[in-house]
Amino acid sequence: MSFMGLDLGGSGAKASIYAEDGSSIAASKMPYTFVAPRPDWREYDPQTVLAALMRAIQAVTSTPAVRRDPVRAIGISVAAEAVVPVGADGTPLYNTIASFDTRGSEYLPLLGELLGEEELYRITGQPLDHLYSLMRILWFRDYMPSVFAKAEKFHLWQELVLARLGIEPALEYSNAARTMAFDIGSRVWSEPILRAVDVPADLFAPLVPSGSLVGCVATRQADELGVPRNCPVVAGAMDQSCASLGLGVVDPTLTAVGTGSVEAVDIPLEDREALAAQARHFLYVTPYAPGGLLGSAHHFTAGSAVEWYRNLVGATSYDDLYGGRAPEIGAPSSLLVLPQFAGSFVPARDAAARAAIIGLSLSTSANDIARALLEGLVFELRLTMETMEGAGLRVGEVRNGGGGAHSETWMRLKATALGRAIAVPASLDSSSLGAALLAAVGVGVFADCRSAAASMVHIKQRYEPEGAAVAAFAERYQEYCAMRERLAAERGTPMRR
Repeated sequence: MSFMGLDLGGSGAKASIYAEDGSSIAASKMPYTFVAPRPDWREYDPQTVLAALMRAIQAVTSTPAVRRDPVRAIGISVAAEAVVPVGADGTPLYNTIASFDTRGSEYLPLLGELLGEEELYRITGQPLDHLYSLMRILWFRDYMPSVFAKAEKFHLWQELVLARLGIEPALEYSNAARTMAFDIGSRVWSEPILRAVDVPADLFAPLVPSGSLVGCVATRQADELGVPRNCPVVAGAMDQSCASLGLGVVDPTLTAVGTGSVEAVDIPLEDREALAAQARHFLYVTPYAPGGLLGSAHHFTAGSAVEWYRNLVGATSYDDLYGGRAPEIGAPSSLLVLPQFAGSFVPARDAAARAAIIGLSLSTSANDIARALLEGLVFELRLTMETMEGAGLRVGEVRNGGGGAHSETWMRLKATALGRAIAVPASLDSSSLGAALLAAVGVGVFADCRSAAASMVHIKQRYEPEGAAVAAFAERYQEYCAMRERLAAERGTPMRR
């Protein structure tokens, strides 16, 4: 028995197929990139995204292993917030505005004035920011009124996938939370928010819980894609939720770290009552399929910073960049790198923050900078975790997935600089696995997410802090925070720790 997890992210579409025990049967990724119709605009063509996903599905279903073990059900993971205006026939009317595109920022003062930052956070669980679907809808209304007038709905990427599979679109709760129009307590559209900005709720698809069975692949599409006719499709979740599920993080004793282009920390919580007021500045809270909520914080340049430097110096892999495996991690670098290449997000959003390298000399080598960059990323991760704990969450056993977890050097350094063990699973493609896990639960193969995770998620390796270096890195971390504070104060945005 096998299950397919679909994953639409910022760089490509993945289709992955897993057995009931979580072992990988087949996987394919088809890349795409954003388009820039104007110098300061960044968009994704939804037809290009869907075409890439269809090719990825066809690639995995054509393998002999999948032909012997046809897909039992399909789950979907998508990049949060991505929204597309569609006509009455479901055809996209315009592109998706990328999350890092700043259009929609002009509505932040309006929402803050109409409802207040604290009330918005109480309702939605989302810090006030420009990237949500609602901000994009307001932008379309004001700057592309002809598109807005033709729009029957505004679909997130999950609904686009469902429609492409011949299924009536539905929007599950975790993705709905990232619209900035959803009440995460009552699990309904927020009438006060939508009324304040004059946006009707029926612009969105009907709401369903994560893991709900939403339909079956239509005959024509099933034949085209090589999946069984009437193959069930389950409403998955936003990518962060699926990634946490794919790491087996199903209760508050566990913490998920996803190290991709962005590094995210995700912690399950039962309710929001224990969260401190400062959580509204940085913590994203969404409904979570195992029950309760998921609290997430991010650093928006992790793997992307490594990739930038790797391309700059021509290194072929993470471990080539950092000198491969060493007997000991050793002392911290003499350099200090602050990796705010795309601003800062903890303890509050600071879009003006920029990266810095401190301590350069004529004897500094490319490897020296690479090592210090990695240390800076780990220090930023430690700050994120401490900020989350200061807001009332508890960092439990850390499980690390994503592409960065392939690097042994990075994981060893991370365990030592954090002063805590890091568990790395057998499958690092945790978003796809999480979507497949939800598919297995949705069709009743497992009773719940906990039992599915116990069967499908397996820890491959544990990295422990390395000896005397722990104290040295703890001291260096304090120097990192002091320098970060100093630079923030010079910008007029001091850290609130």
